[in-house]
Amino acid sequence: MKNKIYILLLYFVRKIVPMSMIQRILNNYLQANNNISEILSAYGYANTIEKQVPVDKLNQPLPWLTYPAIHFISQLNLKDKDVLEWGSGYSSKYFASRCKNVISIENNKDWFDNISKDKSSNQTIILVENTKESYVDVVAKINKKFDIIVIDGQLFRKECAVISKNYLKEGGMIILDNSDWFKSAAKVLYESDLIQVDFHGFGPINNYTWVTSIFFHRKFRMEYLEYQPNYAIGGLYHLIE
Repeated sequence: MKNKIYILLLYFVRKIVPMSMIQRILNNYLQANNNISEILSAYGYANTIEKQVPVDKLNQPLPWLTYPAIHFISQLNLKDKDVLEWGSGYSSKYFASRCKNVISIENNKDWFDNISKDKSSNQTIILVENTKESYVDVVAKINKKFDIIVIDGQLFRKECAVISKNYLKEGGMIILDNSDWFKSAAKVLYESDLIQVDFHGFGPINNYTWVTSIFFHRKFRMEYLEYQPNYAIGGLYHLIE
């Protein structure tokens, strides 16, 4: 039945619309599909779908943030920076390869055991319980300030936001993932006199877009690895002086 309806529709369309127009629409559709495939390939999106882990086109670890946020962070020179993150995983590997030290707070015992197997020498993973006192207040026991704080764990994101501002170095930044879902956490950070920049877009693994927000200390001035802006991923290499 469906095939018959399709044939009838095609017949009437061909009677009304010139064949040249149909061919042009079809060519445009195929070209758009090809362009999208090339852009996704440049981001390594196919790898993330196949492996179900956040990696780039060379299968190198990425934080599970939106691509625009990842691209911004990747432009920064972080070799002397200390990082604290609620949540751990491929982001831990990513930051450990670029930063001085990474401390990750993890509440899932199985995941903790898994990622502890190949952690680098500049990475510390702290296993905590699923309570606010253990999960959030552990940062008070660490008792140091950080250049970058990442709030991307499973629990207490608002409470993490409240305490994180006390442990941020002058000139640092706080990264809140899924900020469109955790609006109260975002509000806490914004009202702490930090500068909020929202990075909307798609990212590794997921088949939907979301928001990663970065909250900058008002004296933020981290160095770039090279003069910016760089060419966009999947963009045209074209320079107009």
